[in-house]
Amino acid sequence: MKQIYILLIALLMGLSANAEESGTCGPHLRWHFADNGVLTISGKGKMYDYSFYNRAPWGKYIIKRIIKRIIIGDGITTIGSSAFYNCYKLTSVTIPNSVTYIGSSAFAECSRLTSVTIPNSVTTIGEGAFKYCSSITSVTIPNSVTTIGGWAFSICSSLTSVTIPNSVTTIGDNAFMGCSSLTSVTIPNSVTRIGSEAFSDCTNLQKVNIGNSVKTIGEFAFNKCTNITQISSEAVVPPTCESGVFFYINTSKCKLIVPKNSLDAYKQAYQWEDFFLIEGSTTGITNTVYNNSGLADVYTIDGTRRLSKASTDEINALPKGVYIVNGKKIIIK
Repeated sequence: MKQIYILLIALLMGLSANAEESGTCGPHLRWHFADNGVLTISGKGKMYDYSFYNRAPWGKYIIKRIIKRIIIGDGITTIGSSAFYNCYKLTSVTIPNSVTYIGSSAFAECSRLTSVTIPNSVTTIGEGAFKYCSSITSVTIPNSVTTIGGWAFSICSSLTSVTIPNSVTTIGDNAFMGCSSLTSVTIPNSVTRIGSEAFSDCTNLQKVNIGNSVKTIGEFAFNKCTNITQISSEAVVPPTCESGVFFYINTSKCKLIVPKNSLDAYKQAYQWEDFFLIEGSTTGITNTVYNNSGLADVYTIDGTRRLSKASTDEINALPKGVYIVNGKKIIIK
C-alpha cells in the first residue's frame, strides 16, 4: 500500500511539473507556461533563435497541442526563428510595438491562426515567417517594413487581401507563392525587385499593379496565375523579366496597361512583347493633395479599406502611396 501511495504522489508531482513550467528564452527573457494553456514571454531584449531540430523550450507543449494563447510582453525586440513553429491551437497573436524583427518560420504552420497584428516597429519579416498559415484571411504590413523575406506568406491559402506599404523595397522569392485566394495585388513604388516565384500559383489573382520603381521581376514571379485579366505597370522603362515570369497567363486576353510614352518600349521588351492587348495610359491620379471638406472612406488600390470616415488631415497624413477616395485616385507624397 505504501508503494502505491508513493507512486501516486510521484505521478501527481509529475503532472504538476508538466502543467506549469518556466525558463529562459533570451539573455534577458523568460517564458512561463501555465496549466490554462497560456504561454507568456516577458523581459527586455532579443529572443533566442530556434529551428526544427533545436526546438524552443516550450516545444513539447506545441507537440502536445496544448498552447492556446501566447502573450508576448512589451520590451521584447525580436521574435526568434521557429519560436512558435506549428503552434496548432493558436488562433490570434498580438505583437508588441517593441518588436523590430520577426524571425524566419516564427509562426510557420500555425494553421489555425486567423489574424495577426504587425506593429509599426517591425522593419523585417523573416523568411517563411507565416508560411503555411492557411487560415489567415488578410494582412496589413505596416509602413515601417522594408523587407518581406522569401516564403514569408507562402501557402497562406485563405489570404484574400494584402496591403504592401510604400516602405518595402524588396519582396523576397516565393513571398506570396500559393496564396490561392488572393485576387489583386499592388506593388508599391518603393519596390525595385519582385522576387522569383513571388506570386507563383496565386490561381485566383486577377489584377496586378506594378509600381514605377520596379527594375527586375524574378523568374516565374507570376507563374500559373491563370486568372489574371489585367496587369498595370507604371514603370517608364519596362522591368527586366527573368525566365518564365508570365508562364500560363493568357497573354492574348490579359490586358497590359503601361505609360503612354512607353508603349513601343513594352511592345519590344522581352516577355512584355507577348501581350496582345497593350494600352497606353497616364497614371490615372487626379491630385496629389486631398483638400475636400467632409469625412471620407479611404481604400487602397486593391480595394482594402484603410480608413473609415477620415478627415482631410487624417487622409493627408497617410503613408506615401496611391489611394482611392470618393471613387478617385489620389497620391500622397
